[in-house]
Amino acid sequence: MEFGLQLKQKFNAFKPLQVLVVGIVVMLGFVTLHFSGAISKTTFYPTQRYDVGVAQDGTQLQTAKDAVWQSTGYAVYGGTNVKYTDDILNITGSPQLLYQTQRKSLNTLKVPNIKNGSYRVGLYFADTESNGNGQRVMDIYAEAHRVVQDLDVHRAAGGADKIYGTHFDVIVKDGTLTIGFKAIKGATMLSAFEVTPLKLDGQTGTVPVTPLPAPTCPGGQTGTPPNCVTPISPACTATAGYAWNNLEACGWPGAANTGVPASVSLVNGQNGDRVLGDNAVLSGENFTGRIIINGSNVVIRNLKLTYDGTGNAGYPAIMMAATSRNVTIENVEINGDGKVHICVKANGIGLTIKKLNCYGVEDGISAADNAARVSVNGQPPSCADCGSNITVTDSYFHDFIPKEFNNPKVTDQCSRSNGHVDGFQLHGGNNLNVSHNTFKMVLAKGKYKVVTKPAGFQPYNATQPCPTDDRNPFVDGFANSAFFINDSQGDVLNGTISDNLVGGGGFAAYAQDRSPSVENPVGGFSVKNVVYSDNKFSTAFGECVGAYGIWYRLASGSRPPYYEGPTDGWHRTGNVILETGANVDNANPSHANGSVCR
Repeated sequence: MEFGLQLKQKFNAFKPLQVLVVGIVVMLGFVTLHFSGAISKTTFYPTQRYDVGVAQDGTQLQTAKDAVWQSTGYAVYGGTNVKYTDDILNITGSPQLLYQTQRKSLNTLKVPNIKNGSYRVGLYFADTESNGNGQRVMDIYAEAHRVVQDLDVHRAAGGADKIYGTHFDVIVKDGTLTIGFKAIKGATMLSAFEVTPLKLDGQTGTVPVTPLPAPTCPGGQTGTPPNCVTPISPACTATAGYAWNNLEACGWPGAANTGVPASVSLVNGQNGDRVLGDNAVLSGENFTGRIIINGSNVVIRNLKLTYDGTGNAGYPAIMMAATSRNVTIENVEINGDGKVHICVKANGIGLTIKKLNCYGVEDGISAADNAARVSVNGQPPSCADCGSNITVTDSYFHDFIPKEFNNPKVTDQCSRSNGHVDGFQLHGGNNLNVSHNTFKMVLAKGKYKVVTKPAGFQPYNATQPCPTDDRNPFVDGFANSAFFINDSQGDVLNGTISDNLVGGGGFAAYAQDRSPSVENPVGGFSVKNVVYSDNKFSTAFGECVGAYGIWYRLASGSRPPYYEGPTDGWHRTGNVILETGANVDNANPSHANGSVCR
């Protein structure tokens, strides 16, 4: 088996290429090939392009003047066609459609009935599922020879929802081009491919290849493909409050780029509870009710959900049972109407949330193992890792409303029903990833009122009346925290909280060892290897970010040895004040008078 020059290249947009064939310019694709020698027009075959993630029904997709992708002419083995709604970040226009579909878990691709000779094959991908590197890795074979090893599209493209292309040359001797895909980790995938003849049997002359110059980002963007970015206005950081009024333009999740995409039409579904079992898919609806997830491998996508607490005041809008595994919630809008405790409650294992728009609730996401690791009557725990493997990305949490403010069914005498109004709560669980979200931790002004409580009504914990000496950020219109992470119900091991925009709260961020108790945390569970990195904390709502600061307790307060910080000490790097760039890894910000916020 012979192979020509291999060429791999990343792409940030569909760019036409010019192929010079004896003075005739033919538009082919991504790489400039200069043919020399006596190559007859009658023996030259143009590039053939194939759209893989669609039904083979003869339809075509045109992405440029001379780029038409066929749905037939090839055979694919293994896997299923999958369609996504994610915006592909580094292209615009009709090519979006090409990369929003893919063949997932394929193992073989064949193009039959072609002339023997040498070909250049281009494979094109977009990883719209992974939320980190190393989750989908594959080898690629051409004519039984490995031509690409350990391809991680997420890593190669510079993140999710970005296209990546790889080219290789191959010689066909049996009239059929065969390409194999082997999963190393996760599922294989392919959105499209193209086949360009280099030299077919019977042709004369040579086919040298001249690589294209280094790719550049399209107009208005900076960086090197595929890592092209639109420059952010200086006002996003220099002007107080500007970013919060222009979240999307400043590169952050907001109402316009979370929830159901504008291009997706919803139908009005039947109101009431939905109970989802194994492999359920709930998509494309707008309804009032709650969702109870009892099964595994469940997908909730493109959904607008309103829940007013009917039937169970304070119940989460979406509840993931302890028996549930591997749930995906994507492009969903949840309106708690000021009467619901939580947008999503995760008691199971394996939850991925992407582009969620969550508002009108007391807490955004809450996860815990519910003390499932504690033996009961000598029996082993039923779920050793409940509340684990949770990923929340590209989502928007805002307009928090403590549910008792609006729900007369909740007659809690205290100012807070469970002690905290938080963006993300974790009370025990491992392997956490909360990245590139917006947490606007202030109360929804004008959208709530304090309900008058019956005379003599007992507080939520009759043995421990509502505290009178605990500072209450509600007084100043703040919620409690963006990240309320603690070990009250189990170990918290391995967490990454990175690249989030945060404003408001009491203290914005916790990593609190409080097991077995706040007063005596030694023993019990632990909080270890929880990393806060590259987060932007905004002073738009107060000079301390939150009502009192960013980090809950520095290592100088009461209650040693952890001082209500993490068991193994703080892991903080690259965290700054949005408006000034001041680093806050080692301390809370300061008041205007120079005193440290606390």
